[in-house]
Amino acid sequence: MNQKVRQSRANSTRSHHNGFNTVLWVLFWVFCLSLPFGVQAQNQQQEPTEPVTSEALPEAAEEPEEITVVLPDSQQMAMALATPQLRNQALLDLAVAAKILDRTRGNSDLEVDHAALAQNFLDDRAWLQMLVDQFGWVKPHSSVLDPAAWLVLGELQQHDLEDMSLVFPGRTPEPVLIYQVFQRATPRLAAANVPVLLYEIEADAIATWDAFLLLTAPGETRHAAWKEVEIAWFTDRQLPEAAEPGSEPEAGQLTVEELMQALSRLVVSAVDVAPPDSTGLIQLRYSLLTRLAQTPTVENPRTRDQLRDALYLARLIDGLHDGRYFNFAQGLLAITSRLLELPEQNQQAFYLVDWLVAELPAISAHYAADFASVDPSLNAAMTATYEVLLEITEAYAIEPGPETEAEASEPDGESPAVEVPAPRTVDIKASRGVLADAVAQLALLIPDMGYYFDTPVRGRIVEEINICISIAAGRDQDGQPTMTRRQFDGCMETLLRLAERDTRLAELSGDMNGPFTTDTLRRELSVTPWQRINFAIGWLDERYSTPCQPPANTLPNPLEWAVLATTLTWFAEHSPEFFNSSENEARLTQMRNIGGQLIRDMAEQAQCLADAGPGINDVVRRVMTDYELALRELESGIEKAEADFRAQRLSPGADILLDEDASQTTGYRPVELQIGPCDTRAVCEMSGALSTTRALIGLFPDEYLIAEQAGMGRIEICYRDMEWVQRRSELVRADDENVANYYGRLGFNLVGRYIEGEQETDIFDFRFTSPEEYHYLFAQTSAEVLNDSCPVEWVGSRVVTPLREKRGGIVPDRLTYLAASRKLPSRLMQNNWDRGAEWRDWFVTGIGVTEQEVPEVPDITIRLNQHLQAVYQAGQEDIYQRVLLPNARDSQGEDVSLFDEMSEVSIAKAMIRMQMMLFYPESMFNQDTIRMAVAGDSGLLDGRTMRRFREQNVALTSVNGIARERVNRLRDVWLKQPEELRRKGSIPGSLMYALTRINLLYRQLFIARPEPLQEIEVTAEPQQ
Repeated sequence: MNQKVRQSRANSTRSHHNGFNTVLWVLFWVFCLSLPFGVQAQNQQQEPTEPVTSEALPEAAEEPEEITVVLPDSQQMAMALATPQLRNQALLDLAVAAKILDRTRGNSDLEVDHAALAQNFLDDRAWLQMLVDQFGWVKPHSSVLDPAAWLVLGELQQHDLEDMSLVFPGRTPEPVLIYQVFQRATPRLAAANVPVLLYEIEADAIATWDAFLLLTAPGETRHAAWKEVEIAWFTDRQLPEAAEPGSEPEAGQLTVEELMQALSRLVVSAVDVAPPDSTGLIQLRYSLLTRLAQTPTVENPRTRDQLRDALYLARLIDGLHDGRYFNFAQGLLAITSRLLELPEQNQQAFYLVDWLVAELPAISAHYAADFASVDPSLNAAMTATYEVLLEITEAYAIEPGPETEAEASEPDGESPAVEVPAPRTVDIKASRGVLADAVAQLALLIPDMGYYFDTPVRGRIVEEINICISIAAGRDQDGQPTMTRRQFDGCMETLLRLAERDTRLAELSGDMNGPFTTDTLRRELSVTPWQRINFAIGWLDERYSTPCQPPANTLPNPLEWAVLATTLTWFAEHSPEFFNSSENEARLTQMRNIGGQLIRDMAEQAQCLADAGPGINDVVRRVMTDYELALRELESGIEKAEADFRAQRLSPGADILLDEDASQTTGYRPVELQIGPCDTRAVCEMSGALSTTRALIGLFPDEYLIAEQAGMGRIEICYRDMEWVQRRSELVRADDENVANYYGRLGFNLVGRYIEGEQETDIFDFRFTSPEEYHYLFAQTSAEVLNDSCPVEWVGSRVVTPLREKRGGIVPDRLTYLAASRKLPSRLMQNNWDRGAEWRDWFVTGIGVTEQEVPEVPDITIRLNQHLQAVYQAGQEDIYQRVLLPNARDSQGEDVSLFDEMSEVSIAKAMIRMQMMLFYPESMFNQDTIRMAVAGDSGLLDGRTMRRFREQNVALTSVNGIARERVNRLRDVWLKQPEELRRKGSIPGSLMYALTRINLLYRQLFIARPEPLQEIEVTAEPQQ
């Protein structure tokens, strides 16, 4: 869309010189008039005037310079909004365009100062970019998560009072948002409203941009002042290609059926975890934007609303691919809230309701676990929205059936008196209550609205609000309001007094002076954070040594202030004729001051703590460190408890994992195991103990080593059949056949066996025969002795041998010997088992030994798995009891409870949650990882998480690792948050929305012209 603006430097130069010459001529004539007439005449006679020709005043003729101003057309802007990479910057451009149009609304073209508007565009665009850079980009979203507004709405509908636009949740008027976003005085409040404004303006993108382009081009040409806007924000920036002149968007003919099919394809992609169709999604968004531009608001308001909801829904479904689960639940609540307000007579506009009822079950079933990991309340919100949508479809699905011929007429021509059942209608009040409870779960992390708002400590506030609303609902016999100005002013004064005093009471806002004992912390942290805001700040002052001082005055409960401010807004909007007075202006100003001071006090506390110490030592980082210290103590206790149990139930040196089965490998080697005789009653002299090695024990398969460790059975290595083999004998002397030396090789079996109860099972069996022959016996010559493989019984026996020569009677004629051992098995084993020949290692290498067959070994895997599971369960139960029970004792009666350590961890996590919700509430809405840490099933470890681990049979050996991984994940995400956000915090949703309403109310009722924005210097680089 190129248009040319022509300027002539020559004309500009001529005007400059002409003006200067005119001044000189005036001075000259003044001088002449001051002279005597004669002098003038004389001069005239002396210097005759020469005619002035064009040659005397030459002017340089210059060609006019063409300045081409190029701004994106509306189709380019729509395509940029549909393209993820270009979307954010296009939304900011659109917001500034909406601001420019709002500023010039009501002015004629003749009053437009293009230079000023262009400068406004530059300033406002830089302002938005600064907000995004400092506070981070937040996905556009509805303002539906406003518990204070839902509470006021519920109170109003009990009295059948009209819900005004300013207080209806999720329907903040666009001018309200524009005003607040571009207020420089409160950057945090402006930043909080940016995503809501972007959400509200996107649907009208094409119409808004067309109107903006029309404003910049008076007549047929665009004013040159907008060149600076082009250079600053659109030059060298990636934008979609411009459409050919005169072309129309092809996507304008999108039908309802095509829209529903396109959305269903998005669901299929999200549920089947298929790659998203990026091209199709861009085309769908673009088609919806062009269809919205072609659907007039006045003629088809409901169709436009559903097209707008479909545009939002497409983005929410696509976000499931990126794990933006909270955004999905929040957006679904906003869409359902809008659909609930559709008129009953416009049933053809309910195609989106039917589509949601058909598709939501698949999304819910697929993502239920993922939602719960972030926050179980997301599933509850899904259920609530589905319940309301189902109520809508069931109410509007009743259609009258075709009437029969008999019903159509009677013989006399009169219609029959047929009783037609009254059509069913949606219970708006009940459905709103369901949605309000879902809002409380998401925004306040409480089970329902009544969990906090029905507490007795709110009795006075509830009573006063009910009284005032009842007065406003009063009607006389003619149906006219009965509320008087005096009653109205009395209610305004009451609301202000409650906001100023009652919201600061200790029962509603906590006590800065504590006490801060463990029991007190446990009790106070179970209350909603806003109800203990002063306690939280007092704890920070008590816990950390910083130069920060608590606020001089007790802070009001932010949620209660928001309720009272929203109620006051409704009264002002409902009865402006009563509210528009100097007294109420003062009351409104005071209400603004309370909310504004609360925001400033919280920001000052956050910034002071963040700046105290090295780096950004913000509140969350501080309490996270406390959590890690408490977690470390618990981890040490769990490790000790596990070691104690293993020492009691497992073999020394056991390395098995009780939560695994018999197939696990083990390096267990009971080095204290010694080798003895298999049967002490059947030994061959050798009955001593032999040493083992890890390699020798490693001959057992792992399942038997596991069984030994778990106490199901035991292993042993023993020797048996110790004997002399390959025996032979030799006469001691050739002339004496009565005695002989016996020689042989030592042989025995080394057996590994598994013993369980009374049953013994051989696992391996090796036969050893010494390679060398040993002289093992001196005894009588006898085949019987030679055949005895274990001749122990012969040792010490007498052997008598006669002499061959005859001797006198005095000399003995025979010799007597005693049989004796020469080499004992025990001595040989002692000298050669683990030294000398080192026979022990032969059984590992297989050299010099022969493996023997053993009977088939029965499989113990099933029994072993059962035993491991039983021991595992016993260990889990023992340690979980130590952690979760306050009086756990061991078998000696000693207190081994870890309940206090677990309590400290739970308290530390609850403190993270409290401080996060007070100082950084928006972070819990914008970052699923942060919300998960304090609210999700996959969040930081605490007592609730530990009990769930117990129910899910999670091994305590892995709990420490899980807890550490989760706290590291939170720290990594938190440290990536924008520095300005970490230093100053964010504003709670209800407080932000209520203060925005109050600000606009003040502007509309008590300031004829909008007050000048507090300008600040803003510099921002254009985004490429």
